[in-house]
Amino acid sequence: MITVMTEIQQINKKNLSIEIDGQSITLPAYVERAASTYYYDPTAQTLKKRCHICKQHYDVEHYLEGKWDDIHDEEKYRKTKSGYNSYCEQCIDKKKARQVQKSEIMKLTVYLEQEIVRFIKIKATLEGISNSEYISRLVKADKNITDLVKLL
Repeated sequence: MITVMTEIQQINKKNLSIEIDGQSITLPAYVERAASTYYYDPTAQTLKKRCHICKQHYDVEHYLEGKWDDIHDEEKYRKTKSGYNSYCEQCIDKKKARQVQKSEIMKLTVYLEQEIVRFIKIKATLEGISNSEYISRLVKADKNITDLVKLL
């Protein structure tokens, strides 16, 4: 008696093949690089890729007539030379937006007395924030108190 599994199966790096109709089918070579993010749906005979951030599964390949055919939707999931991207397009857009926000932060080198640096480190640690966040809060508080228009 043969039992048919209907749940998707996570690919194991130790076994880079699946069983279809009693035959062992080798998965595409690129699967080995990120095997744990690939899944096989035996019902649809479809290879799926999971996004690292949102954990959604996307169809990437379909097994038909002895070969794997590319069926991915480029608007949802990007194909690369070495397989498929680790992130879906939606999550890539979110990552890019966060990077743009980070690029708006300017790096400034300031030379401070050792005693002041020690004080900043202690206060930041006690408040559970980074040193730069502590300094930013101090400057913002001073900025709110001081009317720059009068100084200019």
